[in-house]
Amino acid sequence: MRIVRKALVALASLCAAFGWLDAAIASPGCDAISITPLGVTTPGTGFVRGDTITLTLTNNSGNSFMSLIDGTAFAVLAGPTTTAFTYVVPADTSDALHFGGTLNPGDSVAGLCVNAPAPTVSSVSPNTGAALGGTSVVITGTGFTFATAVAFGSSAATSFTVNSGTQITAVVPAHAAGAVDVVVTNNVGSSTLSAGFTYTNASTSVTLTSSPNPSQSGQAVAFSASVASSGGSPSGTMTFSDGGVVFGTVALSGGVATLTTASLSVGTHNITATYNAGPGFSGSASAALAQMVNVPADSSRLRSMQIVATRTVAQISGQAISGAIDGAIADGFSDNPSPVTSNGDGMRFNFAAADDDGGRPGPFGATRSPTNDRVDDAFSALAYAGRARPVTKASPRVAQRDWQAWIDVRGGGIRNNSGTANDLSGGQINVTAGLTRRLTPDVLIGMLVGYENFRYDSAFLTARLRGDGWTGGAYLGWRFWNRLRLDVAVAYTGLDYSLTAGTAAASLPGRRVLVSAGLTGNYRLADIDLEPSARLYALWEHQDGYTDSLGTAQTDRNFSSGRASTGLKAARSWMIGSDLTLAPYVGIYADYYFSKDGTDTSGLSAIATVPLVVLQSWSTRVTSGAAMTFAGGPRVSIGGEVGGLGRDYTLWSAKAQAAFPF
Repeated sequence: MRIVRKALVALASLCAAFGWLDAAIASPGCDAISITPLGVTTPGTGFVRGDTITLTLTNNSGNSFMSLIDGTAFAVLAGPTTTAFTYVVPADTSDALHFGGTLNPGDSVAGLCVNAPAPTVSSVSPNTGAALGGTSVVITGTGFTFATAVAFGSSAATSFTVNSGTQITAVVPAHAAGAVDVVVTNNVGSSTLSAGFTYTNASTSVTLTSSPNPSQSGQAVAFSASVASSGGSPSGTMTFSDGGVVFGTVALSGGVATLTTASLSVGTHNITATYNAGPGFSGSASAALAQMVNVPADSSRLRSMQIVATRTVAQISGQAISGAIDGAIADGFSDNPSPVTSNGDGMRFNFAAADDDGGRPGPFGATRSPTNDRVDDAFSALAYAGRARPVTKASPRVAQRDWQAWIDVRGGGIRNNSGTANDLSGGQINVTAGLTRRLTPDVLIGMLVGYENFRYDSAFLTARLRGDGWTGGAYLGWRFWNRLRLDVAVAYTGLDYSLTAGTAAASLPGRRVLVSAGLTGNYRLADIDLEPSARLYALWEHQDGYTDSLGTAQTDRNFSSGRASTGLKAARSWMIGSDLTLAPYVGIYADYYFSKDGTDTSGLSAIATVPLVVLQSWSTRVTSGAAMTFAGGPRVSIGGEVGGLGRDYTLWSAKAQAAFPF
């Protein structure tokens, strides 16, 4: 019998769960109870927790009791007055209700059973909270007395307390952000409040730092990003980006993510750290952090030396090559290959000059030999058909030589006059040789080859530059209006540079193009040859990018430089004995040096403290030297110049020349 009753209770509950039977009558034993005389069992059997049974006894003159079938009394009723007694079933049971006791004539017992109610949920307050859980809420409704479970979505409440049949206090569990149903369940059924509670992620903020900043190329930089929230301690991952390009994702530990990298290139990097939304927390990003990556100190010094020294090499080589070309063209226009012709900052000698005897009075009472006259006539030739001096005996003329080989050797360098840290020192040698062909009396062309070798040092930069280069080029001369000469030339140089600075070293190739032009006149005043001139040369150089021994990559470099000059030179020839003619000269010029360098120096840590030589100013230049012609035709000239006067640097050079007409 007991098994049958339990089966009936289970069946009723199942029907109620599927909506086939109202939960209010899910208790099979809770129907109208009819009390019969003593010892007769009521028909009500099988009750659930919360069923309410009410018995009313009228005019009972004795004692009576009510119990379940197992004989356990739960009420004693006593008269003689009318007594109403209510019993709430404390637990589910399959037992029958039993009434016993004394029932006198005229007495009556009335019974009533009310089914245990299913819950109803009407509200939740507050109805929002952190996705991490932990929010305490009050649920309002009915049928909560025997509540067995409270759930938020698919997760059970962390804890709950039944305050009364109409109120429950619950602690919200953790859950993903969004709205969820609130469900209260008792032994009879359950009730759902749709979207009764909304989970929200806690807001976060990210702070990003780095060390060291600024850093050097190849140096490890540690980026530390911390995330904070008023809602607790976030977990998850942090993503690091450089200008929007992700370069790493790291898991948080204690709210902090650290990423170390040594791969940042030279320059400024805008680094951001983004917290990827974790359980219960919204995502956020840090403000951009400007991470400056400089070239390593020795790499900076290496690049600084490259900028300073190679620009100096180019400027001095430009002076040497353009001066050598100027001299070759001047000598090529000599109508009677003269013993001495002036050019650039020196004098050139013609080995083809003829020698004879006889003469006329010379300076200081000396007798001028025909050689003197020949020298004077040579200066007349240098003047390009200028006014010839009267001679007592015309020097013999030789046939015009259309070819001429020549060589020009120069040494030069730079010196700092400012007393600053720019202590660049050293020098270079330029050797230029060529062959001139005279096409007509007033037009000539030529070709040249050259070699340069240079060595410069800087104690401040602990750096040095070594290298060399080969040059090839061509030139054209045109004589017009008898006393004026126009020169143009172009040359190309291939270069090899070797640089060291501290522990950094690099080798790189370079290419240089030189273009020069000049306008030169020649006049004679008494025994003085005057040569006014205006000249310009410009050069453009490209140096390939390189990676130095410290692993620092440097980009290609392009720069231009040059000089515009105008001035006057004077020369005078003297006979020294019978076998030697000496022709000293002196000149003064106004120079304007110009330069343009597009090299990016923003990442160089040492360059800011180095006052780089920038040849971009006016200055004065003086030249001086002497030319010597020996009997039989050999000629040699030596000379020098000092430029940059009036500025904080000095450019100097010394030269020796020779020519071989044939």
